[in-house]
Parts: sequence; C-alpha cells; structure tokens
Amino acid sequence: MAHHIIFSYVPLPTTDRPQPTKQRPRELWITYPMIAYGTYKPAPPASRQAPSIRLRCRDFTFVNFLFLSETKARDVYDSIKSLTCKLGRVEKLYAFTYRPQPPEKDVNGWELYDAKREWRRLGISEKDADKAWRISEINADYEVRIIAASTIA
Repeated sequence: MAHHIIFSYVPLPTTDRPQPTKQRPRELWITYPMIAYGTYKPAPPASRQAPSIRLRCRDFTFVNFLFLSETKARDVYDSIKSLTCKLGRVEKLYAFTYRPQPPEKDVNGWELYDAKREWRRLGISEKDADKAWRISEINADYEVRIIAASTIA
C-alpha cells in the first residue's frame, strides 16, 4: 500500500544563475496523513486552463498540480482521495504496516523514553504533591485510556 505522494520534477532554469548542463530531478514527498484538504478543479470547457489538484497539508504547505489531461487529473485525485479519506480501518494507516529495517529494528523504542526520569528532570517528582503535580500509574495496563501513556502526571 502506498503511503506517500512522490512528485519528481526537474527545476526550471533561472536566468540569474548559470545552470549545469544537466539538471538533477528533485522530489517532493508528502505523506498521505499530512494532507488536510484537497480540491479538484476540472478545466472549464471553453478555456485554455489546465485541470488542477490543490492540496493543503497540516503543516500549512500548499501544493498545486497542473495536468495536461482531464482523465489523468481525475484519476490522480481519486487515488489521493481513496488513500487519505476512505481507509475504512485504522489498521491501514502507515504506523500499523511499517516494518523497520536494521539498525532501527534492533532498537526497542518503548525503552527510549522514561516518563518518570523526564519528569524528575523537569522538577516533578512523586514527593512534590504540594506543587500541584501527582504521578499516577492508573493507566499502567492501558485499561483506562488505550491512547494515553501508561504513566501520567
């Protein structure tokens, strides 16, 4: 299953700088979950405007794709829409299908962050209940909230 839009292009030459004889293509990668909104604008019948797709990303990036063919533009839009809006199940998201490669595979990410150690570094401890902070392990088995951390302050 695809998880990114990868747009490859060769930058247009500029007149202010001399360009090498052969331009290397550049790539723009956009993960599908980063797409907040997309619009498809078909070409008006009597105009010479190209059909386009405009994407607004969650990091305030805007991307506009122009197409020569109406059918190609519609196919790309439908593909983007199906990969961003109609997943059906949360298990289809990239986080559930990602398979790490070595050396990342050898690292246990659950042991990288210790909440209690981080809170101690910030001056929050179990002994400082008078500072309006309290460390609780009520969610230790993830029965209270499955999306929250096991240790809460």
